[in-house]
This record gives sequence, structure tokens and C-alpha cells, in this order.
Amino acid sequence: MLRHLRVTNFAILSDVALDLGEGLNVLTGETGAGKSLIVDAVNLLRGGRASADIPRAGASEAVVEAIFEPPDDLRARIGTVLREAGLPLDPDGDVDGDGDPEEVVVRRVIQKGGRSKTYVNGALTTASRLAELGALLVDLSGQHQHQGLVDPARHRDILDAFGRGDERVAAMTGTWEALRGIEARLDELGGDERTRTERAEWLRYQVDELDAAALRPGEDVALDAERARLAAVDTLHAGARIAQALLDGGDDDGDGSAVDRLGAAAREVDRLARIDATLDGCARQIVEARVLAEDAGATLRQYADRLDGDPERLAAVDDRIELVRRLCRKHAGRPDGLEQTLVRADELRAELDALTNRDARLAALERERAAARAAAEAAK
Repeated sequence: MLRHLRVTNFAILSDVALDLGEGLNVLTGETGAGKSLIVDAVNLLRGGRASADIPRAGASEAVVEAIFEPPDDLRARIGTVLREAGLPLDPDGDVDGDGDPEEVVVRRVIQKGGRSKTYVNGALTTASRLAELGALLVDLSGQHQHQGLVDPARHRDILDAFGRGDERVAAMTGTWEALRGIEARLDELGGDERTRTERAEWLRYQVDELDAAALRPGEDVALDAERARLAAVDTLHAGARIAQALLDGGDDDGDGSAVDRLGAAAREVDRLARIDATLDGCARQIVEARVLAEDAGATLRQYADRLDGDPERLAAVDDRIELVRRLCRKHAGRPDGLEQTLVRADELRAELDALTNRDARLAALERERAAARAAAEAAK
């Protein structure tokens, strides 16, 4: 049933929101108040055609949105329609859920000129898909609107409802969907032997190449950083020595370094603090700064001592970067697509495994199909 309807900038309607309860809801008003426009708006949620004059004067677009609670006897079928269309089963965006939808949110945006966009549970879809879904969510009845009764797709639902076979219908729906899934997996394993062999050989080559490369997540970023460091060894070494000398004087015993100057400042402020105790905190800060400067100088000295040029490692890193980028271009379409390449590698391995173990999987699927068919017969 329709729980909530909101219509914005629709013809003469500026912003109308309706919360509908169970049972009969009656809209009353004088002629020209816009009652028929509400019906027109609901028809758009059924996939009805949008005209260019729908948006209100001065507005760039009109919006119609609604919240539906599917009836129990149609939830399974509505769930099937949503799954086949790749649409979320609920407004939270759940696409792969096993249950049937308890709530469906439909939104239609009509722009000036008649073009429109359609959303179901927040996902963009087509008007034709909405028409298929809307026929299950809303039935318009008027002088010439008995659409549900003349729709062949609804005839079976009406007959099932008349027979009060809700549980049997739900059981058959679940069994039928399971059988369709098994049939699809069997089709994936089909094809002639030569085609399967050629595909397996191609997959084996790709998988072997990727396995030999042993790509790792984040490796491209780490390689780029290492290459930048190796290529700038001379610059890094010289800069570290200069900074170290400025901090602690380097190998000179002069008193022009930052450490020496901070030491002299600490002694002077300490002398002053004996006269004015308010300078105690400042004296401690200078002492701490001197200790930090000494530590930084020692760190830079050790860094510069360890920093040696390594042309062989640089060449190896260059080769590795080229390999990673080549595989990324091959499997992801761009040189920086390492994460996509790793995903593709898993997909190729899975497909190769399926072809390699095809006979065993075929036998298992055949057993599953036989069991599903038996369950379908039992559910009749």
C-alpha cells in the first residue's frame, strides 16, 4: 500500500505531502484544488509518460516520491523484479539480500522539456523498469483505468490470491528462483570442449604471469617512494649534512651551532631566573629545545651515514615499477590500477579453477537441479 506521497513543483502544486493510513483514504476539495493532479503524480510512479509542462511555472523540475509497503502476497514477486533489475531490495541499498522487500521508495524527477530520471530505493533505473514494478505497487481504477485486471502478468497473482495459496506461492517462487540460478551456473559451464580448452590455456597463462609477479597491495606507492629516495641520494646526503652541522656544529668544535647557542641562552636565562622566578618556565623550555636539537642532529648524522648510493637497487626498482605498470595496463586499463589488477587476478583464478574442476562441478549442479525440480513438483 501507499504509505507516503510527496509532490513538489508539479503543475499548480508547490509542495504537497500526504501520509496515508490503512483502509480508505479520501481526498476532498473544490474543483481546481489539484485532486486529479495527485492521481497524475501517482501514475508517474507507475512509469507513466512525463510531459514537458509538468514542472510548475518558475521551477526547473518537478519531483514525485513515495514510500510503498508491498502487500504480503506480492512481496516475493516484487523482490524478483528488483533482483532481476539489479535494484536494492530496501532503501538502505541492500542488493544481495535473501528476504523480500518490506518497503520500496520510488522517486521520479521530471525536468522541463519532459525528460525524467527514475530512482528505486535510491538507485537509478529506467521508466520501463518502473512500469513493471509500479504495476505491482499501484493499481489505478477509474472510468477507463482497470489496468491491473487487463494485465496478463497479474492474472496468475489474482488466481493465486483467490485460491488463498500464499504459502504455496512463496514456496514455489523460492524454489523456482533457486532452479533458475542453478540453470544459469550450468550454462556458464557449457560450450564445446575446444572452446573450454582454449579458454583454460589462456587463463593459465594469465594466472601464471600474475602469480610470478606476486603483486602486493600498496606496492606501487612504496616503489615510487623508494625510487624517489634512491634517485636523490646525493641531494639527501648533502642536505642532511648541512642540517646536522647547523644543529650541532658537525665535526667543528665552534660555538656557532644551534645546540651551542641554545646552551648559551639557557645559561643566561637560568641566571636571570634566579633574580626573577617568572623566567623559570622559559629556562626549562630552552633546555628542552636544546635536548631536541641534539637528538635531531644525532638522527641526521645517522641518516647521512647510512645513506649510500645503490645503482643496482635503483635499476631493480625501475624494473619492478615497469612490471607492475605493464600488468596494471593489461588487466585494469591504466598503469596505476594495482587494486583493480589484484581483484582481476582473483577473478581469473576462480574462473580457471571452475574450468579445471568442471566435471565435478557439473555433477554437483546436476544433483542440485534434480533436487530443485523435485522441490518444485512438491510445491505445486
